[in-house]
Amino acid sequence: MTTMYRKMFKLGKIIKDYREDLTKHDKRVVNAMENGDLAAWSPRAGGTYLAKIHCEQSDADAFEKGGYAALLPIYKNRLEWLDAYNSQYRGLTWYLLEKHGEGVFVEDFETIRKRLTDAIYRAQTGMLAAA
Repeated sequence: MTTMYRKMFKLGKIIKDYREDLTKHDKRVVNAMENGDLAAWSPRAGGTYLAKIHCEQSDADAFEKGGYAALLPIYKNRLEWLDAYNSQYRGLTWYLLEKHGEGVFVEDFETIRKRLTDAIYRAQTGMLAAA
């Protein structure tokens, strides 16, 4: 069990239903994270939500294949899912999962959301510069 997952498991004590979200799905995703990967995670009584923010290797592969134009829809899709979940379940505590150093940090939703909007801006700016 990774250090990151151990921290998540302790924080997940608030989960009353759908514990498999934590013990099966989240564990699988966290164990597969690579250095440089970031995710947003939020436990609640009825399960958890884990959203990828940055995936070092797959984002680099997408960029290599299609440049910023390939990254833009990926980042926008991640932001849409994150916003949808946050609007459905208001008042959640969000954690930023950072593979480098096995970190689990409390972050407010807007700070996590800003990471994605910054990535979208960088992709759009990169597309304009390449044109």
